[in-house]
Amino acid sequence: MSKLELKRSELIDRLIINYSTTENVGKLDNIVLELESHQVKGIISKAGLLGRDKHGFSWQQIESIGKDSIIVHYDQEIEIQLDEWDTFLIGAQLWSNSGDKAGKIVDYIISQETGKVINYLFSSSGWKGIKEGIYSLAPEDILTITDKRVIADNQAIENAPQYSRGLGQSIGIVKDFIKDDYEQTLEDLKLKGKEDNTDTTEESAPITMEKETD
Repeated sequence: MSKLELKRSELIDRLIINYSTTENVGKLDNIVLELESHQVKGIISKAGLLGRDKHGFSWQQIESIGKDSIIVHYDQEIEIQLDEWDTFLIGAQLWSNSGDKAGKIVDYIISQETGKVINYLFSSSGWKGIKEGIYSLAPEDILTITDKRVIADNQAIENAPQYSRGLGQSIGIVKDFIKDDYEQTLEDLKLKGKEDNTDTTEESAPITMEKETD
């Protein structure tokens, strides 16, 4: 992932700062999407007790998104009605256009410059033998999208590139590493034992001296 690509899950809880006053507005609570255009509509901040003080900022109000904070233009006179901002997508079921449930949307990657979704990330449910893990799906492969369900091209889901391994795969890799390391250690110990035995034999061998003759 390049510096110009942002992962939703890595933005959550990032500090939000008011450009005009430098005051702390809160932390990022959620990102709102325009689903049909695969575009970030805006972000929601949270602050106060239990994060109940919330404010919305359109994509146009975002000045910059840095590693440590998001800087926004905050105009209290233009307050966004958050009850109209309820499209978050995370957790939506992913279905193929052949009618099979393939997994669920767990994250997405957006362009820092445009706010466009570059890839949606979904977790596999084991459909058609797809291994456990996180896979990426391009917006153009999505046929229908709502906040509850996403229908995508059957072939695109089957051939989706893996974004990250599942827990089972990672554990398997660790087990294989431990097994290989254990077997290598045993082999090293055997070789060390043979070398020690050889050294001991050489040291204990009787020293014979030839008797000098007159």
